[in-house]
Amino acid sequence: MSQEITSMEQVGSLRGNSVLGDVEFIRSKVVFVGEGNLLATQTSDGSGKAGATVLHDTVITFNGDNGLVFIDRGVKPVIANVLVNNDNFCYIGADNYFNSRITLQCSEHCNIIIGGDGLFSSNVFVRTSDVHLIYDCETHTRVNESRSVFIGDHVWLGQDARVWKGTMIGSGAVLGASAFCAGKVIPSNTAWGGNPARQIRGGVFHVGASAHRFTQAKTNAWRTYPGDEYIYSFDPEQTVDFRQIEAMVLSASTAPERAEFFLDFSASTAKNRFFVPAPVVDPPRRRWPWRAS
Repeated sequence: MSQEITSMEQVGSLRGNSVLGDVEFIRSKVVFVGEGNLLATQTSDGSGKAGATVLHDTVITFNGDNGLVFIDRGVKPVIANVLVNNDNFCYIGADNYFNSRITLQCSEHCNIIIGGDGLFSSNVFVRTSDVHLIYDCETHTRVNESRSVFIGDHVWLGQDARVWKGTMIGSGAVLGASAFCAGKVIPSNTAWGGNPARQIRGGVFHVGASAHRFTQAKTNAWRTYPGDEYIYSFDPEQTVDFRQIEAMVLSASTAPERAEFFLDFSASTAKNRFFVPAPVVDPPRRRWPWRAS
């Protein structure tokens, strides 16, 4: 049986599903189809300040059992269309900016983790599955397995960007407008674009300032940026593998137990926690000059 809520006042009427934290609904709703599902929000920033998580023009659908959507603290509204199915979780980190509605789809027990302080432009789509199944004609073996998606801190996804199954994006990376990325590892502080996406430039960082209304004087003032807070690096005391986080979450069997992990995890503000290095490429073999071609 389907249950739907559009305000916190309706949470008490839920049967077999629950909401943890305080949520403000603005033209938004949460739909539960199944049992054991949980929408959890972190409403404290660790300083004692608390406030409701704002859902603005958002639809969250639990289309199965034991699903979790965890939204970390933040003053910016969440604008999203989120779908989780059986035994899925979707984690949205703190203080992300959504220009318009982002679509997040978790399917086939694969999950989405998004860090904090990200910039998400219009019509961004993230999904873990092709949904329909494709098989090899000779072996009859499936060739399009679903895979989880991981996005780090301070990532900028441009307008109409598509992030498909198996993609890992490191902190500080940029994925350009209309880029399509599937099964890629995007290192920290790199810029990617195109379909299929490829690296355009390395060794870059971005800041959240909007240049729409810049005057010439302001443009001149922003030609350089003195800080290095958006440059990420490996730190053995901070950096963790996304897949280890996923494994720790999945070691818990219920949505409330998984939410407990994220309640603890949200206290982490380590800058380099989601650093992703560039892949190591073997150098080309040297052709000895006395050997025949």
